[in-house]
Amino acid sequence: MNQKEGILSAPFIEEILLEHYNLGRIELITPLESGFQSDSAKVTTETGIYVMKLLHQSAEYARNNMVIHDILTSHGVKTARPIKTRSNDFVISLSPNRSLVVQSFVPGKPVFRENKEQMYRRMGWYGEQIGIFHRISNDIPLELIEQRIQSKNYVDSVEYIMNSSEKAFVIFPKHEKNELVKKSFERWKKEAYRILEHAKLSKGIIHGDLKPGDIFIENGKLTGIIDFGASSYDYFMAELGSWSMYTSLYDPNAKEEFKKFILHYLNQSKIPVEELRSLPFFIETRGYDQIFYYAHRLFHDITQGLDEGDDEGNMVGYVDGIELVESADKLNQGYFYDLAIKALEET
Repeated sequence: MNQKEGILSAPFIEEILLEHYNLGRIELITPLESGFQSDSAKVTTETGIYVMKLLHQSAEYARNNMVIHDILTSHGVKTARPIKTRSNDFVISLSPNRSLVVQSFVPGKPVFRENKEQMYRRMGWYGEQIGIFHRISNDIPLELIEQRIQSKNYVDSVEYIMNSSEKAFVIFPKHEKNELVKKSFERWKKEAYRILEHAKLSKGIIHGDLKPGDIFIENGKLTGIIDFGASSYDYFMAELGSWSMYTSLYDPNAKEEFKKFILHYLNQSKIPVEELRSLPFFIETRGYDQIFYYAHRLFHDITQGLDEGDDEGNMVGYVDGIELVESADKLNQGYFYDLAIKALEET
């Protein structure tokens, strides 16, 4: 297995499948788009259609992620099913920070966030699908998750930000708002202790980086939610924080779109509407997550997932994180709760 370049070549795929899997004769190999976390290829064999992913992460991390997929699919969540190797494992370790997995192929296509008009037209449908996913996740016994996920690094988003902050501040790139970010972060920490101590927030397996491009549609119906690479056992409001970032539902100009989304989400998820009081906090949390992530990529000059010649891509992500934190700071605690109550009263 000599795969040094990080790109899935046809000979390499054929070698892996022949040596490690029982998927039958290969009929077609199609490269897929390279992302921040992986390189992927669609593989059609005589037994079905699959996706092979070369992940830029340790085997332990990848294995936990595949266990998450296995738990979710076994409980009825529509996502990519992990395929076991001949040795009954979900992962092939290539190096300390590179691993390989195979999953079932999810057909259809996403409604990308760049097409905002089309995305907003589907906002109620999105709320319904995410609500169904969270309801199923909320019903999965925590004991089952703890039995199958053996990793001390598998932490929720708030704990991750707390643990990462000191190291992240040291590697911040030069930017005029860095000091403001640090001061804002101190306020965020006080808010974190208050919210997590007094609020009883629902938790379960979440996607962790959910955006419209991760939700596949075919003939108007959901075919699956993909790319659970950042999944964890976390607060459902953290999921809505990421979703709000990607769809700009935190923008006051998107009040009606948020109301359409949240009405269907609450109906399906059965999450108490009171939990929405914490959503501004989790949007800010998502902003710090983005700031720390892109600070790390900039410091280590990581270009995986960027277009060739896009040297400023990481800095754009860093600045976007700062702007998200600033936007979340301007929202009062009851902003989303009040909108949800209005939506419920209007039905």
